Amino acid sequence: MKQFLIFVKIEWFHIWRDRRTLFILICMPIVQIILYGFALTNEVKNSNVAIFDQSRDVSTMQISNEIAASRYFNLVKNVYSYNDIAATFRKGKIRMAIVFPQNFRYDLLHSNHAQIQLIADASDPNTANTLTSYASVIINDYQQSLNQNDDLPYTINTQVRMLYNPELKGAYGFVPGVMALVHYDDFNFNSEGKRNGHHGSFACFAVKTIQHRYCQNSPLSFCFAPEYYLYPFTKCLCA
Repeated sequence: MKQFLIFVKIEWFHIWRDRRTLFILICMPIVQIILYGFALTNEVKNSNVAIFDQSRDVSTMQISNEIAASRYFNLVKNVYSYNDIAATFRKGKIRMAIVFPQNFRYDLLHSNHAQIQLIADASDPNTANTLTSYASVIINDYQQSLNQNDDLPYTINTQVRMLYNPELKGAYGFVPGVMALVHYDDFNFNSEGKRNGHHGSFACFAVKTIQHRYCQNSPLSFCFAPEYYLYPFTKCLCA
């Protein structure tokens, strides 16, 4: 024990004499904590979204402007049909689409009730949930601003539809990826498989089989009958 304390004492004096070691032990952790605090975040920012505004009134324009001004969203385009939404999703240009039905402001002012549809790409379930939550908060803030000076509250309901993975199961994207990774590693060490040209064939076959099983028109790995998940705006995105 005495030798250990002597060793600690010697190293302690050595650290204080060596400025480089002192910098590494004290300053570097502080710098890393600050950098990681700003660099590592679970926020989803600047996600591309599209808006399908069938009403084109003051209320829809105000909500659209608030969404476009948010740091979480990047309004890339305005679409004019469900076919445009489907094409934009297939090209991977957007992660979410916001649909305003016809007579949105009229329904809001006369029946005190209106609805907005949020269509999200759920191939990444966590991102889809985060984006719909951000959009719902913005819509709720607008709703509260309308209810400040009115006796009868206005209600805006958001209907969320998850495309390609409505059950929000991560295994649908994780399992095929692991299959491809294991298959790649297996054939990477199998010279006979390389010579026969079988590299990657099994994984590709598995993914293509799953794609064909659920939706041949889906650009991603999975698509579960989107015409049901677009209800009540009954238009199939996979048409």
